Amino acid sequence: MNPIMQIKEISINLNIYEQKIVMGRYLIDMCKQKEKIECMRVLTIYKNSCTLDQIGQYGYSALMLACKNGMDDVCMKILENSQETYNNCALNKHNSMGETCLILACENNMEQVCMKILETPYDCAMEQVTKYGTTALIAACNSYQFGGKQDNFKNIKMENVCMKILSYPNICSINYLYYGNSFSRKIFVYDASII
Repeated sequence: MNPIMQIKEISINLNIYEQKIVMGRYLIDMCKQKEKIECMRVLTIYKNSCTLDQIGQYGYSALMLACKNGMDDVCMKILENSQETYNNCALNKHNSMGETCLILACENNMEQVCMKILETPYDCAMEQVTKYGTTALIAACNSYQFGGKQDNFKNIKMENVCMKILSYPNICSINYLYYGNSFSRKIFVYDASII
């Protein structure tokens, strides 16, 4: 039986709030399994019946998983739906490793997704630091300079993301680096040729 049909049959006896939770969990599962087509279908058909800010195992939201798995189209659709339904899609949340949607998108050279996240009216936790000392700015600069996790030429576009992050007035110039078991403060001075 088709999973969507199962969800449809289950949600007949649920109230609207419970239906949104069930669809939110299903979307998280589909993002975890890298099911791009199914994610797009859920986001299109059940746009108003799906919670986008729901958090799953290890603190991952559907948007975090889509960013982690490099699913650009799904990320853009989630962000589009979040603006239409006034739902912040957990932009300011972080997972158990301290990663936010913005950090994961920067690490995977997802320039369009990063720019869309930065343009949302919601707090996207730009100053969040992961357990390994990475911030969104560090991830964007690393992706720009070294090409990030994906081996392609998208890294050239990450310059725009670096500049956009640096344009925010409240961004600290002090970031944290992880050394062994302790955090050490260090001021990062980014070379102008990198950015």
